[in-house]
Order: sequence, then structure tokens, then C-alpha cells
Amino acid sequence: GVVQDDEEAVKLCTQAVEQGFAPAQLQLGSYHAKGKGGLAQNDEEAARLYRQAAEQGFARGQLALGDCYMHGKGVPPDNNHPIRAGGRSGFGRRTEQARPVLHAGLRRGARPRRC
Repeated sequence: GVVQDDEEAVKLCTQAVEQGFAPAQLQLGSYHAKGKGGLAQNDEEAARLYRQAAEQGFARGQLALGDCYMHGKGVPPDNNHPIRAGGRSGFGRRTEQARPVLHAGLRRGARPRRC
């Protein structure tokens, strides 16, 4: 198998983020939130990357950003923020498609590893 190399993963994710690839935005945000891959722990940068993924309608990015708002990680805590509440405001039509994923995760008490 391939040996895990978080620093190489950060390089590759950064390149994909520059191309606007939502899953890479989520992954790089996770590295910032955890302080992995040679990056300093930075909740603000993690939330910024999650927002980029969320704005593209990426459900896991929306869940991660909602968790950041719920816990005040990188953003002020706000349980009424549209993404936390499962609303559409600010995230367009795709949020409606992501709603079942968001609500299922929240009902199960899911908490993304990112924040």
C-alpha cells in the first residue's frame, strides 16, 4: 500500500482547492482544524474552506460549516445561522438537496471530525 503522508496530502489538496474542488476544500479545512500535515491549527481558515465547499452545494461542507457555527469554531456561535438551521439562504438551490443529509446527521448527533 501507500504510506500516509499528510504533508504531501496538503500539497495535493491545496492544488485541488485552487481548482475549486469542493471535496479538497473540505479535506484541507480538516487539516487546518486539526493542525495536521505541517499546518498550524487554524479554525478560521478551516471555516473559510468549509464555506467554499458549502457554497458549491457540497453537503459535507455544509455539515462541517454548520458544526463550526454550532460550536463557535472559526466563526461566532450561531445556532440560527441558515446553514445550521438547514435553510437555503445564502447557499442556493443545492442546499435543498443537501437537507436530508444534514438533518440525518444532526438527528444522529453526528459531529464532523473537522471542527
